[in-house]
Amino acid sequence: MESKVENDITVLFDVDDTIVQTSNVALKKTIIAAEMLGVPIPKKEDFFNVYGRLPFEECVRKLFPGLDLSVYKNIYDSLRSTVPYRPIGQPNDVLRTLIRHRFLIGILTNGPANKTELRLNAAGISDD
Repeated sequence: MESKVENDITVLFDVDDTIVQTSNVALKKTIIAAEMLGVPIPKKEDFFNVYGRLPFEECVRKLFPGLDLSVYKNIYDSLRSTVPYRPIGQPNDVLRTLIRHRFLIGILTNGPANKTELRLNAAGISDD
């Protein structure tokens, strides 16, 4: 069976904070949501101790014990246009160059599909 690529190299990218800025976006949204809810803003250190390590719901429970998760989630998600994801550099240009040179490319994440789609769209990357 003949390979369709010229290189035996696969290049893998993580979405979060490699292709798209996510941790700083999440921190900003967390601060704004806390202000809107009138609850204490978590320390930056506490935020980064859970962000990316625990599922979203568990992060909220750790950062805001006793807070109604659905209320927080609605406010947090409503901030998408206020604090949008931003690409890091020109990821689409990098991917196109690699594709043109016939590299295999993989994009990985542990995030949920709906948020991954938003992040890839912010970087100008489609599922093509």
